[in-house]
Amino acid sequence: MGANYNTVTFNTTFENMSVGYYQTFIQSLRRELFSGTTSYDIPLLRTKSTAIKDKQFVYVKLFNQSFTITFAISTLNSYVIGYQVDAERRCYFFKEAPESKTSLFRESTRRVDVDLKTNYDILGNRENVNLGFKSLNKSLEKFRNFDSENPTEELRHNLILVIQMIAEAARSKYIQQKLEVKGFEAGFFPKADIISYENKWEDLSKAIQNSKNGTFPKIQLQNEDYNQTDITSLILVKLFFMCNH
Repeated sequence: MGANYNTVTFNTTFENMSVGYYQTFIQSLRRELFSGTTSYDIPLLRTKSTAIKDKQFVYVKLFNQSFTITFAISTLNSYVIGYQVDAERRCYFFKEAPESKTSLFRESTRRVDVDLKTNYDILGNRENVNLGFKSLNKSLEKFRNFDSENPTEELRHNLILVIQMIAEAARSKYIQQKLEVKGFEAGFFPKADIISYENKWEDLSKAIQNSKNGTFPKIQLQNEDYNQTDITSLILVKLFFMCNH
């Protein structure tokens, strides 16, 4: 694969899993996504101007005893834009992948453009996808088995899982901590608190950078019980926010 892009690795084998190991992984990924600048002490993701050639993407390698799958993540927005089945040198790109995807997975012998955007409206209902480390480990085989230009429901399901447990957790301390508490054993199904936060991430991002004296017009999130919560200040955001675009 493109030797200039850094790689963060994570062993998904459940028997090896611990809160500390997951924390170390997420912290390593954040360092790759972090631009080095802040807004009100909140780390910013890279912009096109700061994402120099060898920092535009980061590889996230997930592996267990049977499978190794490497995902390509954009450092501009932490979107998952593609993945590779390492042992078979097959790679798959989603519609959000930019033209510069040609620099990714250079050793692949099969390159497939999948007819799929990875926004949640298209991927499916997040409330129906179990988030947990056992589910993440099982997903590697599912990614390995997929080989088509046409997306399947199974692919959509497992993308929701990986996006939330990796990309969203890297952007949000709140989501990370939910996984640390509930992601072991049976895992959990996300509720309104996580889903509303993910949906409003871009709005919160803009509000932070345009805030005056630490306040901004209210943005409505939801609690786990689906009651609404108004976010109007950086103090509240810092309880949840880790990386801001």
